[in-house]
Amino acid sequence: MAIEIAFVDDEVTLHKIFDLKFRKEISGGRYIFHHFMDGSECYDFFKLNSNSTNIKILFSDITMPKMDGFTLVKKLRSEYPDLIIYMASALDLEEYNKRAKDIGNLKLFSKPFDFEEMKDEIENVIQKLGL
Repeated sequence: MAIEIAFVDDEVTLHKIFDLKFRKEISGGRYIFHHFMDGSECYDFFKLNSNSTNIKILFSDITMPKMDGFTLVKKLRSEYPDLIIYMASALDLEEYNKRAKDIGNLKLFSKPFDFEEMKDEIENVIQKLGL
């Protein structure tokens, strides 16, 4: 069974890199990525598909236009408490890490991404959920 993952970032190239870095898992049917360019696009998707979405994991950038990652996570956390959330930032600020933990995110990834670390996190979630 595939695990569905939302990836939210305003950098177009990162979406392509994710698909390349996880191509084996995607082509093997293990991961399904849903790509969003900003928080509002992701939030709208969840609202429109609230009864049918199977997204279990969210990776969100913090600094984005329209709706930043903190606002997105606050909204989704209240409506989808079981969603497993990770945040990312190119800025290594202790304040971001504190704010991210305060709103219920599991981990703050720094950019550039360590894709092996991300894969380990995803696999841990799969194991925990029994998928």
